[in-house]
Amino acid sequence: MRIVFGVIWLIDGVLEWQPADFHNLSQLITAMSQGQPAPLAALIGAGQAVVAINPILANALLAALETAIGLSLITNRLSRLALGVSALLAALIWVFGQGFGMVFMAGATDIQSGPLYVLVSLMLLKAMPGRVYRRSYLPMR
Repeated sequence: MRIVFGVIWLIDGVLEWQPADFHNLSQLITAMSQGQPAPLAALIGAGQAVVAINPILANALLAALETAIGLSLITNRLSRLALGVSALLAALIWVFGQGFGMVFMAGATDIQSGPLYVLVSLMLLKAMPGRVYRRSYLPMR
């Protein structure tokens, strides 16, 4: 399950590296605030203001994080850290990139993928062993 989730994150990351995404991130976040209740529109607008400082850097950081999460989960290197970052990043994407799934707008039918990514990240994190035991640590019989 961890590897499949890593492949999904890796696909997200690879798609985020497309040139069109580097120019559309700011507009995407702005579009998510349209029609939202005032407090949510203000929150999403604050995120848009941060991205507007340097949208190319923001998109590169997003693409790099998604790619790194995917590679980490596939290779099982720093997986616990990657799953924590995955949950946080998925929540941020759900808020700023998906506008809370538009659930506070008329006609909303789908909460989008953000909550599912958070849930899978936390479930995989909980399922991972706390420590990796090597043979040399096991008691001799």
